[in-house]
Formats: sequence, structure tokens, C-alpha cells
Amino acid sequence: MGEAAELLASFGHASSVVSSRDGKTLFVGDRDGGIFAIVEVSGESTVLVGTQTIGVSHLDLDGGSLVLAGTDANGVHGVWTIPVAGGALTEVEAGLAGAPSGVLALGAGGYIVAHGSGLIERIGAPGSDALLDGITVGVPTGMVISADGATLMISSLSARGTAQLVLQPLDGKEATVFDDGIGQNTAAGGLRCTPYGAVCAWSDSGRRPAGGVYRVTPLND
Repeated sequence: MGEAAELLASFGHASSVVSSRDGKTLFVGDRDGGIFAIVEVSGESTVLVGTQTIGVSHLDLDGGSLVLAGTDANGVHGVWTIPVAGGALTEVEAGLAGAPSGVLALGAGGYIVAHGSGLIERIGAPGSDALLDGITVGVPTGMVISADGATLMISSLSARGTAQLVLQPLDGKEATVFDDGIGQNTAAGGLRCTPYGAVCAWSDSGRRPAGGVYRVTPLND
């Protein structure tokens, strides 16, 4: 039956969790301010210096750095990076039009940012551009890049209020929609994919009588 859950740390409003590449440390973003590093073996928790004044709405891992989206103490919305071992906080872009609801690292200094308003934009290298606007996303927003790096997949809701994935090619071609097997749900759920394939896990809490986790293959021919 396994062991009872063990409380490792307490937070104001935890918003996002990522694991280090070696699996030894968990990083938790707090909407009340800060990124907490939790050593999985000992449960020891510390705050990454420099992040305490940023209300973190979402985290992602970008090589040896964490990328965080959120709002600073002056109410400025932005995206920043910080080494996983701690160090200086680096601004990617500040002064975003609205509070970010998700962030995704593309590599080579590029990032995807989602806004609760439904704007999905690309920032950083090689430049900024709007990919989508006006879609209904969850907060935080479930986003992944396909294994070939060509397609952004976003968990969202249709105009009817049913669950779907919007598949947006990063080359600017027209987006398509996938809802096979999840369209009976009513929440824009979480989304994660395997690193080397098109198989993804989509989770929802809006299905009745209870939530569920689905295996989806949105890019299969």
C-alpha cells in the first residue's frame, strides 16, 4: 500500500513544481514570493536568493537554469531566469501586458509565455511575436513542445466550454485542434509529454463525477 505522505515544506500559495535533471531537488514556485529548493532525500528547504520579491506563477527548467514567470514587488509582470544552484536573477523580459499564467523554455534563449487572457507569445531569442490570442486557457497553463520541436501544444477550452489541445506550429502555420477522448471534459487540464515521443499525459479535474488522467497522442498521423 506504500507509505503515508510526508510533509516536506509549507508554502503560501504553491503554483508550480519542477525537478532538477538529476532528480535530487524539487523547485517550488510560490505566488506569495520565492522559489523554494527542496532536497528530496533530507527534505531540507531553502529559498533561492533574489526570488523572494517575485510572486511566481509558473516555472520551467532550461538546462542549468530555472525560468520563472510572475510579478515583482512593483507589480511588473515578467520572465526571469536563475541558475538552479543559486546566483544572480537575470531578466528575460519585464513589462508584459498581463500576468503570465505559464512559461515554457524553447532553448537557445527563447521562451513561450501564456497569459490568462488567452494570449500566447514567444519572447527572448530570436525575437518576440504573438502566436495565438483569444483562446481560453487554465491557470497555470498546460503547455508542451512536440518531440521534434516544431509544434506548441496548449491545453485549453473550446467555445462550448469543452477540453481541447490547440496545436500551434512554431513556423506560423494555422493552428489545429485535438479533442479526441478528452472533449467530454470541462476543464483546461494539465499537460506533460515524454521527452522522446508524441505520447502525452493530460489530466483534468472538471470531469464528473471525478477527474482523470488520459494518455493522448495528438500528433499521430
